[in-house]
Amino acid sequence: MAHEGNEKKAYGRFQYSEDIYAAVEAIHRNQMSANTATKEYKIPKVTLINKLHGKVLMERKMGPTATLEKEEEGRFENWITAEAKLGFLMDSDEFKDALQTNGY
Repeated sequence: MAHEGNEKKAYGRFQYSEDIYAAVEAIHRNQMSANTATKEYKIPKVTLINKLHGKVLMERKMGPTATLEKEEEGRFENWITAEAKLGFLMDSDEFKDALQTNGY
């Protein structure tokens, strides 16, 4: 049986990503404390503190690093779209083969 004072707060996984900017801005402008911001914006305290102290980048992306640069990704996207318009549909294995053929 959980005691009321020991209950964990239910934060949605990364549901606060847009609010983190507002929280950090409010703290930097001395409009509120970090404790108040965690409650007001429903952001885990450790997450907010890590962002404030630069331990974690504000623009952090989760998951593995991208294999393709944005420009390369755009070229492949345009190529696949053009092929599809001509009636040549591509499955994931064919796309992987195309990447490997091009040195990726």
